Amino acid sequence: MRSKHLQDPFLGCDGLLGQHRVQQAVALISVRPMKARAMHQLLLLPTLIGAAALPRPSLAACNIVEGKAYGECSGVKVTSGEKRSFEVRTSVHESSIISGAIVHSGGFLRLSGISNGDIVVNQGGRLEVTGVVNGTVHNLGGKVEIEGIVERLHSSEGKAVVGGQVGIFNGTGPATFKKGAILQGQPLPRLETLPKHQ
Repeated sequence: MRSKHLQDPFLGCDGLLGQHRVQQAVALISVRPMKARAMHQLLLLPTLIGAAALPRPSLAACNIVEGKAYGECSGVKVTSGEKRSFEVRTSVHESSIISGAIVHSGGFLRLSGISNGDIVVNQGGRLEVTGVVNGTVHNLGGKVEIEGIVERLHSSEGKAVVGGQVGIFNGTGPATFKKGAILQGQPLPRLETLPKHQ
């Protein structure tokens, strides 16, 4: 009795229905002309079968549900809520949720987390945003670099460079927007310094 054949659109050749022996599949495939994609998949078959048989290290997961940790969570710090607004006078890397900050002269805030409030950068201070600011970044004479997302940027002095996204820009201080930076939802086609002086 002949085996039933089923056309496999992915391989572009017939496959045996109900039989799982690699030798029979190879014999059937080699009879028919193959597409390049099918040949590539056939050549990968021994690699895939071998990879499935290799032992793998077990990976544990840490799940956080409503502030409670489940699973393997050693080395994971669980915080609930947001940190209060704080003042930066040294170098600080913040990756959690904060409610704002003031960066003083000599201070450097690297924000990779979220700020749900304004961040003020005083003269001589430095701010680097790779996270999100749901508020206004006020540059009052410091150095501001934005590669993340900022709702509003107000620059009255200092230097601001934007490679990320800014919703609204205002102020008299210069802000340089790199090519591809997003301002008011639109990517900029070239380097642009704002405000434009006439």
